[in-house]
This record gives sequence, C-alpha cells and structure tokens, in this order.
Amino acid sequence: MEYQMIGSQAFTAIIMMMSFGLFVPLIAAIVWTKVKKDKFTTVLLGAAGFAAFAIILEAIPKAILFNRKNILGVYVMSHNWSYILVGALLAGIFEETARFFVFKVIIKGRKNKATAVSYGIGHGGIEIMYLFISAAVNNLIYAILINIGGFGAMVEQMAAIDPSGAEQLEQIAAALVTLNPADTLLGFWERISAMLFHIACSIIVFRGVREKGKIWLYPVAILLHTGFDCVAGMYQVGIIRNAYAVEGIFFGISIAVFAVSILMYKKMPDVYDSDEDDAEAKQLEDIKKLGL
Repeated sequence: MEYQMIGSQAFTAIIMMMSFGLFVPLIAAIVWTKVKKDKFTTVLLGAAGFAAFAIILEAIPKAILFNRKNILGVYVMSHNWSYILVGALLAGIFEETARFFVFKVIIKGRKNKATAVSYGIGHGGIEIMYLFISAAVNNLIYAILINIGGFGAMVEQMAAIDPSGAEQLEQIAAALVTLNPADTLLGFWERISAMLFHIACSIIVFRGVREKGKIWLYPVAILLHTGFDCVAGMYQVGIIRNAYAVEGIFFGISIAVFAVSILMYKKMPDVYDSDEDDAEAKQLEDIKKLGL
C-alpha cells in the first residue's frame, strides 16, 4: 500500500515537540536551582517520584480497573463517569502521594521552601519529557518509514496479528500528513498549564508535611488533582468536544490553584525549623521557666 509522503512541516512540528520536551524542563530546573541555590537532586527526585508512582505503581490498579476481562473493569470502561472518576482519582492519589512520600521520607531534612518548587519542576518536567519526547520519537520513526516505503509492510504485519493495531497505524499515517507546527502549540499550552499545576500542588503538599496541623493539605491536593484530571476525562469520552475549551478550562484551573499556592508560598518561612531545633527551643524555654 502506498502512503502520502510526509512533508517538511510535519518534521518541523516533530522537532519542535522534541525541543520543547527536552529544553523547557531542563531550563526551568537549571534557572530555578541556580537562582535559589537549591539542590538539583530535588528536581531529580521529583522526576523519580513521578516515574515510580504515576508510571509504575499506578499501572497496577489500572491493569485491573481498565481491563474488560474482569467484571469491575467492564463496569468502569462501560460507564463514562466511572471511567472519568476512577482515572482522575488514581492520578490524584498516586501523584500526590509521591510528593508526600518524598517530602516526608526521602528529603525530610530539606526544610527550605524552595524545595517545593524544585520538586514540582522535576515532577511536571519529567511528565513533559515523557509525553513529548516519546511522541516525537514515535512520529519521527513512522514518518521516516512512510517516506522510505517501509510503513506499508509494518501495517500488513500488524494486521495479521492485531487488526485494531493496524487501524491505529493507518490513523497515525493520516495524521502525520496534515501535522504542522501550529498543531503543537495547543500541546505546549496544555503542558505549561500542567507544569504550573504540578508546582502548585508541590507547594501545597510541602506545607502540609512541614507544618504541624496542616496535614489536611495532602488530601486537598488529591482532590484538586482529581478535579483537574476529570476535565481531561470528559474530553476523552466526548462530554467536552472542543479542544480549545478543554485547554481553556485547564489553564483557568491551573492559574487559580497556582495563584493560591504563591500566596501560600509567600507566607511560608524561607527555612522551616527542624524537629531538633524545636526540641532544643522547648528545652531552653523550660529551663527559663525554672529560673535556671
């Protein structure tokens, strides 16, 4: 089967995707950690937290809940609102638990508030890399195969194994023909919104971990994240059909949550007292009360 050649506009769009996915997170991380003199390892831990919880651990319940081979999976996949809520809630629980775990256990000794933003950049940044670079590489491979005439053979092989997979490849080929740089701008806008949201949630959870009596901010972050991802779910099932409307809602939510988190960030001390400092201060206060 012959396929229409992929033009230079598509390759330009692919390069733009790859560049955005690679350089935006790296530049944000380097600039922030340099300006705030924060540890770059916090950014890396943010990336590791996303990979471990959102990609690996979250895949376990997803394999059950989004599997039509069991009764529960059939129900979830057959009802729009269960599909939306389950997917959004899983993302909220696992991603916010990643933040909570890293702040509470892995870097419990890092008390400076810049840590929260560093983690958020790493968490959101690796998601950008994961989505954009993987998509760009796949599109690049498919585009090259189409142009050298090897794509048809791959489709035929897939058709013999999985007809639905072959149909998906046909759809990819059709999409690549019309792909142009303007198509990537909507994706860039969506990822910027997501990055702001990730930083905001990191600030919220960090405060919940570092301040006594604020642990309730952790479930608040889960609820916020669930609501944010519900919008994406509604687009996936066709409740919201306009991509620009979805991105507008995303942007509005992320800006609102980010603004609240910035107000919270400004009220936080630059460096939180350690537990040892609190204990020492209490001892000195008790000594003063005894008149010693």
